[in-house]
Amino acid sequence: MIVKANVSLKCRLYIRAEGTVFHIVSECNIKSEYKERLDKLAKGIHRDLCEQFGVQVTAKWYDHVLEKVVETDQVKILCFRT
Repeated sequence: MIVKANVSLKCRLYIRAEGTVFHIVSECNIKSEYKERLDKLAKGIHRDLCEQFGVQVTAKWYDHVLEKVVETDQVKILCFRT
């Protein structure tokens, strides 16, 4: 519930359905949009961490490839994705 806000609680994809957590994680296809957005965020953070610790990275964040384990003498960067 959003108190004192003029916000629709309906699903943005299926206007007739309530935008509950249950709906989003079990029924709604919009979760793929959320996953894609989070994957992009993870890719950017992973690239920045790699660059910070001297790991060779691509010029553009969106060309970066997430690796499960990146290890140097200074750091071990783990990336868990489903």
